[in-house]
Amino acid sequence: MVLTWPSVPQWGPVVSRSSCSGILGVMPTAADLASLLAAARQRAVDLGLELRDLKTATAEGPDDEHDPEGATIGFERARVAGIFERACAEVSAFEEATRRVRNGTYGRCAGCGQPVPAERLEALPATDRCVACASRRLRDEAASRQIMSRCSQR
Repeated sequence: MVLTWPSVPQWGPVVSRSSCSGILGVMPTAADLASLLAAARQRAVDLGLELRDLKTATAEGPDDEHDPEGATIGFERARVAGIFERACAEVSAFEEATRRVRNGTYGRCAGCGQPVPAERLEALPATDRCVACASRRLRDEAASRQIMSRCSQR
């Protein structure tokens, strides 16, 4: 049985995991992270090329914004640009995880310093937070956005 890393649904599996042999809770190795980083970089390159091609194709002709075959050209550019941005963020996250492996801090929560459970690292290999600290961080970021939104409305 070969397991695959979970990934963003529209991209499908990233890389095969033969090292865990079906056992849950196995912390990703440096080689696993290197494979995931390489796959993320390739996705970002492919999406960057697709975005460039979309921009080139629509710059040469009239942009009527109404493709009879489906979505508007503008929507398609925005969709690919959004996915490209997310792919670039994923590359950065895997690069940071690789640095943490080299520094000996991979698997330690950046918030509280406690070990991040292997199950969480298996599901989210680039994470730098335990569940409690990640939840706290998301709540704090949401509160900050809400405050900034109120300030900008004045």
